[in-house]
Amino acid sequence: MKWPYLTIAAILLACPAAAELRPYGSESVSLKPLPAVTDTKPANPKVRYVGGYEIVAHGTSQVTGLSDLEIGSDGQVTALSDFGTTLRFSLNGGPVKIDLLRDRDGKTSINRDFNDSEDLATGPDGTRYVSYERMHRVMVFAPGTQWNGTPTQLPMAGLPGMPNNEGLEGLAWLDGQLLAGAESGGFWLCGVARPGCKAVEGPPVPGFMYKLTSLAPVPGRDDEVLALYRYFVPFSAPRSTLSRLRLKDGRLVKVEDLAVVAPPLAVDNYEGVAAVKTEAGYRLYLISDSLADDGRPRLLMYDWIP
Repeated sequence: MKWPYLTIAAILLACPAAAELRPYGSESVSLKPLPAVTDTKPANPKVRYVGGYEIVAHGTSQVTGLSDLEIGSDGQVTALSDFGTTLRFSLNGGPVKIDLLRDRDGKTSINRDFNDSEDLATGPDGTRYVSYERMHRVMVFAPGTQWNGTPTQLPMAGLPGMPNNEGLEGLAWLDGQLLAGAESGGFWLCGVARPGCKAVEGPPVPGFMYKLTSLAPVPGRDDEVLALYRYFVPFSAPRSTLSRLRLKDGRLVKVEDLAVVAPPLAVDNYEGVAAVKTEAGYRLYLISDSLADDGRPRLLMYDWIP
């Protein structure tokens, strides 16, 4: 009964591309509007819910497990997934470009202990930083390095040990450094020119069983970040709270809550936040690693007029 194994081996040798998982077909996404609802209990009078979308994938199964996003002024989205991929698409829908992230050895992995990418930060020079949990680390993509290129690893001496699946969920550029935040609790400022991390005191979570899921800079405010927190327990609908934090006298302090995602809004496992400057203020985006049976991510939008 050895012949099936020899046949499979021959097929794999004849098709080297089979060694890497790639999407099939013509990959694209469409953004399906969520049912129109009104946020009946807004957390902040300066922040208004303006709608949301369900992200529907066509020709690929890899538009899932989304854990963070950045959005350009042209409406181009760059999203990370828990499965070690980057996805790039337009807020108008259309083609989606999917790349597998490589480690410093130039290899990709399908092992969640190695490829669980969680948050994305971009420095002023265009350097991109990706945080991972399970195997906790931050990988660095120098300007000009493609998403499927080989990154380097940022030395992070001073960072403590963390639980396997409760690591670096948050990463943002703040005051000339990287601010890292752990799902299990704690914040650190990490240098890039002179690497090393130092713990900073931060505010308490919004409530019992809330955990950090993402950090993002506030455009034009070098000392402020957005912090997204998630509440989730089995047999209960999730909740999310978005807060604004400020670095003041070496401490992170909460300035205010901006939004709370609760019914009748589309509650989900929101893991990523991004802000885009507008003429009147900011457009805020939340993206989910969906808990729905269909696994389709949701994208919520708010207008914040300070």
